[in-house]
Amino acid sequence: AGANEDKRFKATSMDTLLHMVATGAGMTLVPELACQQKVNGVAYLKFSKPSPSREVVLLSRKSSVRQTAIKRVVDIVKLVID
Repeated sequence: AGANEDKRFKATSMDTLLHMVATGAGMTLVPELACQQKVNGVAYLKFSKPSPSREVVLLSRKSSVRQTAIKRVVDIVKLVID
């Protein structure tokens, strides 16, 4: 039970990662949103509880003229994820 990283292969594109898995080049962790893209030969497995999570933040310059729009984006994201 374990895996060894083959340092010859690396990718950052979600598309590339999924297709590498499909060809048998390994496994990867992807955000749940990426699971909507079904790729033949790829099994999508969910973590058992407790599921891993991450914190997302939005940074902006205090003096930005777009503070009203930025606050709206934050409010909408909070509605979606809460």
